[in-house]
Amino acid sequence: MRRTDQSGPRLAILLTVALSSLTLAGCSEAAGAANSWPGLSAGDQVIYVSFNAAVHAIDPASGAERWRFPAEAQRNVTFFAAPTPTDDGHVIVGGYDNKVYSLNAEDGSVAWTFEGASNRIVGPTSVAGDLVLVPGSDGVLYALHSRDGTQAWSFKAAEALWADPLADDGRVYVASLDHHIYALNQQTGAEIWRKDLEGAIADSPVLAGGRLLVGTLGKGLQALDPASGNVDWVFATDGWVWGTPAIYQELAIFGDVNGAAYGVSVADGSQVWRIQLDGALTARPALENGLVYLPTEAGTVYARHAESGDPEWQIPLSGKLLSDPILTGDSLVVASLEGDTLVTSLDPGTGSTRWSFQPAK
Repeated sequence: MRRTDQSGPRLAILLTVALSSLTLAGCSEAAGAANSWPGLSAGDQVIYVSFNAAVHAIDPASGAERWRFPAEAQRNVTFFAAPTPTDDGHVIVGGYDNKVYSLNAEDGSVAWTFEGASNRIVGPTSVAGDLVLVPGSDGVLYALHSRDGTQAWSFKAAEALWADPLADDGRVYVASLDHHIYALNQQTGAEIWRKDLEGAIADSPVLAGGRLLVGTLGKGLQALDPASGNVDWVFATDGWVWGTPAIYQELAIFGDVNGAAYGVSVADGSQVWRIQLDGALTARPALENGLVYLPTEAGTVYARHAESGDPEWQIPLSGKLLSDPILTGDSLVVASLEGDTLVTSLDPGTGSTRWSFQPAK
């Protein structure tokens, strides 16, 4: 397979995101409205979505809003990064106002705020032990104490960090738009190794089968040795790989911005299956009970058998589906950009709609 040049509306979407977010670097004016897709996540019996002026907590059974932060829209406070629920009853989210907020999951009140970043927070935070890891558009990874938001250490990359860091076995793997993956010591932030993958990296890597799998805006999917950073294999895709792969048994399942979805062997990078969908794939697929769920920029949710890529069902929704879908309880939840509703809950077995959520104005 060969990677072709990006063209048409799929590239335009990504460039719009890049331009709106890359005004980040060196921008001293107040943050404007978010201009990217919603950030979706789930905690203990609650769904969270961050978009534009608020973070919303939604009841997963009914779709009713439990709370929003801030309760009233505030000038220059907007969000893109998906909220990160914690085990101790908090929700952590970064904003376009350069701040990180730890919110009480019960009512959305502020537990602490970190104001040390010099630019917007686009990527989700990660929790690693007693640390909160914050990727900054200023190229800095901030490690904060989860109890109070004070800074433990920081690490500076050459360009913006859009992806949530991956913490595992005392290391933190950081993806950057500067084409590098960095492996850091989790407790100190000291660099262990770095690897240039010859393409910007916009989403988080994933560990599978003893390899670190990384999608790039350039050279497709790459598998690295997590101990050294050496590349084991490269799978060339038709288009850029924006989202993180999902792992099913020995398969890495992911899509590209040309609308192709792939099932690739984690062991050697060989293609097991490939299907063509109706629009760009920028999200990490969701997986459950042998089915993989793939939302597209064209607004369609596809349910396919993870082992083969064979169809189960598909359903069109309004708007562009660019966010990571989530499976919570017995529902598949997706978020739409420019759609009739912001969040939709689907039956994962049939694709039928259970409820929809649209924020009150």
